[in-house]
Amino acid sequence: MNPLNGARAPVPQTIVWRIQEMIASGEIKPGERLPSQRDLAVMFNISRASLREALSVLETLGSIRIDPGRGAVVCTEGSSGGWRFGSRIPKEDVFQVRLLVEGYTAGLAALRITGQEIEELRRSIGTMQQFLESGQLEGVVQADLSFHTTIVSAAGNQAFKDMYDSLSTMVLESHRVPLTARNRLFEPIAEHENIVEALERHDSEGAVYYMRFHLIGAAGRSGIDEALCRSW
Repeated sequence: MNPLNGARAPVPQTIVWRIQEMIASGEIKPGERLPSQRDLAVMFNISRASLREALSVLETLGSIRIDPGRGAVVCTEGSSGGWRFGSRIPKEDVFQVRLLVEGYTAGLAALRITGQEIEELRRSIGTMQQFLESGQLEGVVQADLSFHTTIVSAAGNQAFKDMYDSLSTMVLESHRVPLTARNRLFEPIAEHENIVEALERHDSEGAVYYMRFHLIGAAGRSGIDEALCRSW
């Protein structure tokens, strides 16, 4: 149960947890192939669409890899588990950059954001909430990304926007990884609302504070030490 609203976890997220538990318990060992999608859908009594979404999240986390002709295979220990980019670009590096860029641009955005942009942010929050409640995790990711991109654009600094856009693939993955945190799925909704309220007040200091608070929380939901993030 989610502690914030008492809602059940979305179906794809529940399947992510169950497969992770099967891997952790040794029921499915590193290097072994998962049952076929058809068999997994029957096993968990879910739709193929929900299963594919769960497998996509597991692949993002590095728990499994999708091999052409073999299907889903459990990653071996020491592989790039936990983050699609492996050790080449650690997820800590991506969140550190996001804290710097998005924290600063939130402060700039507070000085010049328009009413139309505030409404756009509120729509993103509403869309994200709907996708969370219906268990459409990729929809959650896209609504979350839209929220953050709108704020970077509202800052009115093209250099920051170009820098942010150049990191789009890694930023997108950093929005997916927190979705596997048990009992914390709905936390970003309240965090986003705090950011919007500060922006609407044109409170630059508050916008920076709440954006950093949110990104540190997202890093924590991604398995990064939040105390470390606060030192960045």
